[in-house]
Amino acid sequence: MANFLSLVNRTLELLRFDAVSTLAGSADPTTLVMAIVNRSARTVLEHRIWSFLVRDAQIRVPRRVSRSGAVVASDGSITFPEADISQATLGDTFTSWHLCVTEDANYGETFFQIVSFQTALGGHVPTLSGVGLLSPYAAGTNLDYVLIPNMRKFPNNVRQVLSVRHQQEPLEVIQESRNDLNALLPDWHDDTGEPEIVVIGGLTSPTFNASLSGGSPIQSQIFGPRMLIWPAPTVVTILDLDVVWRHPEMTVDADSLTGVPEHINDLIVLRSAVDGLLGQVVSDAERGRALAQRYEIELGRAVNQDQLDPNRRRIPVPFGNESGIRTRERWERRTISGSWSGVP
Repeated sequence: MANFLSLVNRTLELLRFDAVSTLAGSADPTTLVMAIVNRSARTVLEHRIWSFLVRDAQIRVPRRVSRSGAVVASDGSITFPEADISQATLGDTFTSWHLCVTEDANYGETFFQIVSFQTALGGHVPTLSGVGLLSPYAAGTNLDYVLIPNMRKFPNNVRQVLSVRHQQEPLEVIQESRNDLNALLPDWHDDTGEPEIVVIGGLTSPTFNASLSGGSPIQSQIFGPRMLIWPAPTVVTILDLDVVWRHPEMTVDADSLTGVPEHINDLIVLRSAVDGLLGQVVSDAERGRALAQRYEIELGRAVNQDQLDPNRRRIPVPFGNESGIRTRERWERRTISGSWSGVP
């Protein structure tokens, strides 16, 4: 498997520079070539959905929690004393948690995104988005609430989701490019049960665990592509996914593009050499055009030879839904009771 050092050295040789023994402490032209190789890797790997980038994945969706007795502190944060709201649950790495305060005397049902939380003696202390400006609750207020975990941020190494599957029930998957998912699923936090719809699109930020970061600012959260699950599950749920993998940028000698075939590494080197010859490192237009033509031929050959596994499910509509009524139609016909009682 080619590592970063070998990719850079092969590119340097095509540019007629000497190879280096290490990338640490490098100067130009090596540093320029390092940047070009990373950029070329992104260009080649994102040219299409290559079969070697399709991976199996699983995500864990925590259960929805409904309780009473949360206490508002003087700074606007809320302490949850219940033992079942554990760090492992509330702090799930990519979950965006939401809080619905139920039957509030002043605001009715008020819905918040929990921006951050930290562990504290006796419970957890989430900070609610906008509390510093709105200050909706006085210190000492006791709240009845529902914690809803049905919005997820995909990890940064997931470039695209091809399919989402529940292990027992059929799912309908909707690809949605708009940022406002509420326009597609209004009142999505009102219902519970086995997941029926997954909406992929827009951006979200997971609830930030300030305890693990040593109290770093909330602004350090990273936004990313999101998935909304409807309805919110009442038990911990595992979903299976087919995803297109995104490799992180290479930085040190031993970094490599895991699972990338050698002929694709050859394409990355060719592409890097073309960019380097066309003025980014040296100026040799004649050799640059010749290598560019070779690159296009080799790229076309690689595309023609690349085939996705025919046994892998790629259509984001699961098998087994023979009810005669599409999931989205069932959702549109749903009846909302308006009661939060009895939700675990």
